Amino acid sequence: SDEWVQTDPHRPTGTVTVTLAAGVPGYAIAADVAYDHLEWTPSLERLAEQAAAVVHGTLPLRHPAARATIAKFADENRKAILPSVRVLDLN
Repeated sequence: SDEWVQTDPHRPTGTVTVTLAAGVPGYAIAADVAYDHLEWTPSLERLAEQAAAVVHGTLPLRHPAARATIAKFADENRKAILPSVRVLDLN
């Protein structure tokens, strides 16, 4: 389901440009993209209350708005009756 997928009409989807120099990859990660601006919504609150797992990467943590939303989600999830798994993907 895409019920909890947010879209941002003002910002692009996150992208990474990969370059090779003498066989060594380099990565340029675009900033100020949609996932940097995740918004707390009543829908996310409902999801946090029932999620059996919370998984997120490090990239959205770089922006205060997304970082606050992820923290709020984790806080609300901790209040849930059932324990959940938490996973941090270290990109």
